[in-house]
Amino acid sequence: MHTRAYLALCLSLLIIFTPALFRAPAKANEPLKEVSLVIDIAKRNLTILNNGQPWRTYPVAVGMAATPTPVGEWAIIQKDRDWGGGFGTRWLRINVPWGIYGIHGTNKPSSIGAAASAGCIRLQNRDIEEIYRLVRVGTRVHIVGPLAKTRVTSPQSMGQSGQDVQQLQLALRERGFAPGFLDGRFGEATRAAVAHLQRHYGLTVNGRADDNVLILLGLRR
Repeated sequence: MHTRAYLALCLSLLIIFTPALFRAPAKANEPLKEVSLVIDIAKRNLTILNNGQPWRTYPVAVGMAATPTPVGEWAIIQKDRDWGGGFGTRWLRINVPWGIYGIHGTNKPSSIGAAASAGCIRLQNRDIEEIYRLVRVGTRVHIVGPLAKTRVTSPQSMGQSGQDVQQLQLALRERGFAPGFLDGRFGEATRAAVAHLQRHYGLTVNGRADDNVLILLGLRR
């Protein structure tokens, strides 16, 4: 009787676990859904988000006080290999409109964890190589940190770009209007947000951040 029960148990386990023996192995815990990156300047780390959830975190070097890393909501626009020198083994350019900034490796591994760069984000070469494999052109990159508020010197309109546009986008978002990404580019989402504000406050609706809009947002006196 005991022998029969033992054989029945073995047969049941074989039926349950045999399919698992033939499944394809998972790819080293790689994210399976939408990937984005968050870089925290204060914590000096980069986190890969898998469908909005933290997946893996790496230490980074960020910009020095005189050459700060640009805070904002960016996208990867270029992937390249083996630039050499201070760029290490991989390069990921982000779409900052007022300069060339990227996420890259380094030939100074001891600088990781410090404010040591000219504004780019540095990682150990092994870390940037892993990240490079997981991202694509278009992957979103959110750089978190203090975004100092400054005056906007002139009206802003469709097609313009720069730090004045980013200040406008930030002010619109703080007032509850949706300007799109904080990327310093005056595109359709920013134009629509300006038009929404103008309509809300009874101004002439033209989607242009003129003096009235800038004064209303506290960006000009």
